[in-house]
Amino acid sequence: MARRDTQAAYDKIISTFGDPLNVIAMIAFDPTKEDDIRLNAAKELASYGNAKVKAVEISGVDGTELAKRDTLKAKILERLENLGK
Repeated sequence: MARRDTQAAYDKIISTFGDPLNVIAMIAFDPTKEDDIRLNAAKELASYGNAKVKAVEISGVDGTELAKRDTLKAKILERLENLGK
């Protein structure tokens, strides 16, 4: 199907059923829908307004981890160990 045909088909769907984003929003906020359906709709809706974030390694000038990161890691590990006591 050519790009032009695909766009025409999409435009027809929009004119018949409305904007898909609005439909997702209506489902997400409809208290008569089951919670899992609303949750999935809300997650989908949130993805339109929030870019997905990827983990990024932060290194110092010489390629070593930054000291603040090491300090934070040590504090987290210490608290996790204390939870087990």
